Amino acid sequence: MLTYGHAELDEAVRTAPEDMLLLETDSPYLEPEPRSLKRNEPSLLPRVVKRLCELKGWTPQHAVEITRRNAKELFRAPW
Repeated sequence: MLTYGHAELDEAVRTAPEDMLLLETDSPYLEPEPRSLKRNEPSLLPRVVKRLCELKGWTPQHAVEITRRNAKELFRAPW
């Protein structure tokens, strides 16, 4: 949904603390923009990362580091 241009969601992401942000794909539905009417899959996640970076002023590497750390903490993942 982040790539769809909803003002309220954009503002929520801009103001959200970085430790509260995760990335997910809404697979197999809700393909990120630009939509091609194909099945959504994790390989399309860079589109979401791009939008997150636009909203937060981050680099893609920083976005991945932050969201990976948050996912590891949330899911108590050993990786």
